[in-house]
Amino acid sequence: MNFYHSSSFFAASADYATAAAIKCLLAYVDGLEGCEIDVQLCNGEVILEGRAPCSAAADAAARIASQFTSRPVRTNIILSAFQSA
Repeated sequence: MNFYHSSSFFAASADYATAAAIKCLLAYVDGLEGCEIDVQLCNGEVILEGRAPCSAAADAAARIASQFTSRPVRTNIILSAFQSA
């Protein structure tokens, strides 16, 4: 049996794991309950996208992501008040 190991496969797996870990951290932090933030890795950057009810919550999400990874963190978080369905 011949197994093909590609470094890009392992890099993609590590990127996915990093994004998933940051997303889990954000889901359980007090003060971010009202946020809807997705986490992606693209071109070596962590990208936070979604909505937050205030700038303090968006800033906290960026700070948490920055503390978890050594990669640059970019935020595309829109500030908006949510209405429950």
